[in-house]
Amino acid sequence: SLSLFPLPLPLPLSPPSPSLPSLSSISLSSLSLIQPSLFGHFVPPPETRSPDSTPQTSTSLLLSPPPPSSSSSVDPNSEEVVYKDGVVVAGSLDGLISLLLPSQTHQIEQSYVFAFVLCSRLFIQPHQLLGRVTKIFSSLQKQQPSSSTDSGPANKIVELLSEWAEMFPYDFRDERMMRSLKDVTQHCASLSPELRRLVGQLQAALVKKLSVLDKYEHILAQVNAVSMERLINPKTQVNILSVCDSPQELAQQLTHIELERLNNIGPEEFIQTFVRCPEETEPLYRDMKKTSNIEAYVEWFNRLSYLVATEICVSDKKRNRAKLLEFFLDTAAECRKLNNFNSFMAISAGLFMSPVTRLKRTVRSPLPLSLSLSLPPLLFVSEIKSQFFKTSYN
Repeated sequence: SLSLFPLPLPLPLSPPSPSLPSLSSISLSSLSLIQPSLFGHFVPPPETRSPDSTPQTSTSLLLSPPPPSSSSSVDPNSEEVVYKDGVVVAGSLDGLISLLLPSQTHQIEQSYVFAFVLCSRLFIQPHQLLGRVTKIFSSLQKQQPSSSTDSGPANKIVELLSEWAEMFPYDFRDERMMRSLKDVTQHCASLSPELRRLVGQLQAALVKKLSVLDKYEHILAQVNAVSMERLINPKTQVNILSVCDSPQELAQQLTHIELERLNNIGPEEFIQTFVRCPEETEPLYRDMKKTSNIEAYVEWFNRLSYLVATEICVSDKKRNRAKLLEFFLDTAAECRKLNNFNSFMAISAGLFMSPVTRLKRTVRSPLPLSLSLSLPPLLFVSEIKSQFFKTSYN
């Protein structure tokens, strides 16, 4: 079954799918939630494991921990990382950044890259993080003998950049990120044909993801332009029942729209949108924000709520208003069956707006028994004491 979440709910999401899904062919696999912890458990390196041991498959960070430290305080200017029972409990920014590139003593899993690159933007901008990673890569390159043909460091940074571009492609809308990416990839591509092939795959995948975002934003702009035109031109205004008179079909279409908009939200957008930062650091977060998919999702929620209230209020006859009220109640019930809680909440908010609740005779009209089953959850979320009421109207 489909699963959506009412806004605002800052859940970690998977990266957007490579192609923009249509309303009729949206894959649920692209919406699988990724909830890795920032630091997982550590396991010994492969050479120290017993022959009977099996590889660990959980979202863990594979490192060989240094001797445990009794102190959890870390000098911010050092590269110290503090471990407790083989788990990272603290570390300076430089120390944690140094763990992004694998070395002879540790191998990093994808979960660490995801969690650290996501959370590090609370302290450092993505292009600055990439700059520091590039410096580490340069130092590793210089440590190699001039006659060495080993491209290990280059393979590692290309792998890291590929994972970064896969999980956080919106970061590369920043010209500073693209400039650093171009410098590193050009150098790596010149080292070997295999690296040249990997760099080509990285660039092609990144361009595809960014073009999908551009196409999606273009579609949103067209939708907003059409909606504004309909507000100005009365001839384009039609009754919703003349467009779709089936609550089941409307609920399904609403679910497709929800999935399409939810699928394009990047995980970093939740941090950039909901984090509370001091006034002196607010420009830093505005500088990092390159997308507005969450705002578009919230705007869609509000538009659906006002659509419900407007459709009911513009009808001049009590019988038509009662019919629309039944229609939206039934649609909300169908959305709930599909686990489309965002549309369910939006319709609930529209049904309990003041202009609708003031229609006493319409609201008090007798409803079918089947629709009375939908009223308890709607009444619950609309109560003044409920969290949803406070979130929606305050």
